[in-house]
Amino acid sequence: MTYLPSIYKSTPQQVTITAGGTAAIAAVDTNYSRLTLLGFQSSNAGGVVDPNQIRVSFNSTTQLVASGQGSVYVLVEEFNPLFFRQAFQHGTVTIPSGATSVTTPHGLTLGSKACVAWRGSLSGRGNSPSVPLNLTEAQVRPRLQLSGANIIATVGQVDYFDGTGTVVVGYTLMDPR
Repeated sequence: MTYLPSIYKSTPQQVTITAGGTAAIAAVDTNYSRLTLLGFQSSNAGGVVDPNQIRVSFNSTTQLVASGQGSVYVLVEEFNPLFFRQAFQHGTVTIPSGATSVTTPHGLTLGSKACVAWRGSLSGRGNSPSVPLNLTEAQVRPRLQLSGANIIATVGQVDYFDGTGTVVVGYTLMDPR
């Protein structure tokens, strides 16, 4: 009989991190670790959409870094490599100004169980001062998906002509056996 180890290589960790800062974690192999954002606390109490939600990434094997605004609760999961076909791919995709989506090739040969996880997003999009129109959630909150050889990021509405900016979406691509 073959012994099957736990899917986790180490005990999952939960930390809180504030934008512009770092958070210490116990050492993990970032090639097989995933960050899951569990909930946000915005620093914007004015009720206006702030495009800079928050994006979190590994700064090293023992540290996370966050960009944007506010703070977020993060679950750090280090998986046993035996359960995956290859190392995880951590990266970003950028929706350009004037667009609602971007398709970016990931460059990997994936199995049928591959999936992509969202690690937060940032945006430089703004209000339209000349009309005037306030920024909407549809302009800055992306959806992320894996489609064959590509990662696709989409928002529901294009940015304003005088409130232009990009939307940067963080992701982790995983390929389970």
